[in-house]
Amino acid sequence: MRFGRKVIETMSDRRRNGLFFAVEGACFAAITSLGTNTNNLFLSRLGASDYQLSMLTMLAQVVSMVCLVPLAIFTDRLRNKRRMVVLLLLFIGACYLCGAAVPFLGGAALSPMIVFIGLAVGGVELCTSTWQAFFADATPPEDRNRTFAVRNQTMFVINICLPLLAGFLLTAQGDRSAQIITHQVYYCVIAAAAGCNIWMLSKIRGGAVREPAGKSFRDFWTALKALAHNRRFLFFAAVAFLFYTTWRLDGTVFYLGQVKYVGLSDFWYTFSNVCCGIAQFVSIRFWARRNEQLGVRFSLIFGAVGLVLSPLCIIVPLYFEGAARLVVHLVLRCTSDLTFATVALNVLQNLLQVVEEKNRALSIAAYTTLISLTSAVSPMIGVSVYTALGADQAAMVQTFLIILALRLLSVGALVLRWWLLRGEPK
Repeated sequence: MRFGRKVIETMSDRRRNGLFFAVEGACFAAITSLGTNTNNLFLSRLGASDYQLSMLTMLAQVVSMVCLVPLAIFTDRLRNKRRMVVLLLLFIGACYLCGAAVPFLGGAALSPMIVFIGLAVGGVELCTSTWQAFFADATPPEDRNRTFAVRNQTMFVINICLPLLAGFLLTAQGDRSAQIITHQVYYCVIAAAAGCNIWMLSKIRGGAVREPAGKSFRDFWTALKALAHNRRFLFFAAVAFLFYTTWRLDGTVFYLGQVKYVGLSDFWYTFSNVCCGIAQFVSIRFWARRNEQLGVRFSLIFGAVGLVLSPLCIIVPLYFEGAARLVVHLVLRCTSDLTFATVALNVLQNLLQVVEEKNRALSIAAYTTLISLTSAVSPMIGVSVYTALGADQAAMVQTFLIILALRLLSVGALVLRWWLLRGEPK
């Protein structure tokens, strides 16, 4: 233990921060993946209806969208944004601990459970936005690509392995009461992961800004005007809004296509998700190197091209029968996801290129609020189009052809942005 501590102390700040960002990323991935993959199951076992499950999603989105900008205004006035990240992690851990205790209330457990978990999931969105601002303060621009790539790799590993382990343990339980106890243990693990995340953040050096944003109303108004006149930010936000809108159009219909028409069983559905996660994991180093050679704006185009190929994962397998249909779907989906690592790796780096150091948290929060609208609206639009076209296999194919065409527009917007900014630093 002492030897390891001495080795860490002798590291340069760059390597030390890279190490601790990777470990805290693993802790945060444990919070998000364990929660995302078990929240609905836990509520269902407590007797939640479909409407109550949708209320959980809505509450989380309302919390994040209402609180993002006010919280960012306050965060920009802190000398070190790490403090806000720590407070949000404490809040998330406390909400999950309360959620673990709620089943002891018996029949009255459902409503407070929805409130606590909705607040926790909304808190995760707030924490992600605030962490991005802290990461930008603590990491020099020349180190961001490498540090963020390593962090994403560790997160991919956790996001692949932990849901599989959690699902296996839940399946192994004999009855409903044992499964509920297992869910309670998971929530305690999430709270512990939040504590570990805070500890790792405390080990990261730097992050203090030279001049925090002013605290008067005039300073706030000046920050809003500066954001409204930041053309580089507005251009990127518009392109990103188109990108995310077209990406999330198939948020629900893709699942329907997999299950209803491609015919994936529970095993094949899980196996497909795991294979895609592995494809993203093995490709992230490749795309990190391409970023250094070609720049983060150009590499992001390949992620958009991969999303253009995604509709083919549903359309093409329909021309095959039996096991061949499942294999074709798996191959096409893994091929599409080989470029998807550029989205996780490059969107934030593109954003950090266009936001100013002062009031950075406010800029990121405004951008995140805009993108959150696509999460709420785009999947419903996709389902509405599918339903309007007849809600059958032909309608599914037509819906995905429309999505493919719209995603080509998104690729064109990213290419245009790269071309116009090709003379700027990569």
